[in-house]
Amino acid sequence: MQYRYDGDEVPFQITAHGNQKPGDGKPYVSTKTSTKRKAMENLEGKDGPKRALFRTVKNVGGVLGVDNLGTLPRNERQIKYLKEKNVEARDSKPSRDPLAIVIELQKAVLPGFI
Repeated sequence: MQYRYDGDEVPFQITAHGNQKPGDGKPYVSTKTSTKRKAMENLEGKDGPKRALFRTVKNVGGVLGVDNLGTLPRNERQIKYLKEKNVEARDSKPSRDPLAIVIELQKAVLPGFI
């Protein structure tokens, strides 16, 4: 793609991604899916989010052994969110049984029909 602009050159500053805290200066970096998966595996045990965060950082190579910031989980809060999201998804899974789906549909649409 090529742009054509007739006029004087106008300087502008390229800003980082919009998901950053004001005054922080650090751009938002998405956590890799593989790191989130490892964090979920570490949450399976009886330990809390803090311990799961420690194990996840250790599993991905430690703070000094990573190739970019997206390889590390951001903080304990992110681990807590992953745990809550997993519990909500597990609790709200709809039934995959076709007979149960038809019965529930029948109850909702035609309450007196058998």
